[in-house]
Amino acid sequence: MPRYQIIRDEIYLIGTGWNGGEIASVLTVPRYDMTSLVTRGLTRENVQTYINGHSGDFQWVTDWSANFGSCALVGFPWDQPDSENLYFDCVYRTNYVVDQW
Repeated sequence: MPRYQIIRDEIYLIGTGWNGGEIASVLTVPRYDMTSLVTRGLTRENVQTYINGHSGDFQWVTDWSANFGSCALVGFPWDQPDSENLYFDCVYRTNYVVDQW
């Protein structure tokens, strides 16, 4: 049994990067931002506003999912049913090309 448990506030993003390809990323929400989100209300719209201001690696965000556990046990599922699969396909790519000499 673990002695300590680390609880993070994370937003899982998929979208189009500045290079034009599909990318996935995890946005960890710092404690002070999380406190602000809880104060304004943890709604999908408020989280979307936060994402718009903090997702600089993306040209635009296609879909997102979030798990907040430090201040409030709240989760937001993906909007599209296939987004979770696309996220894992982007994060755990297996179709890379190995240079052969």
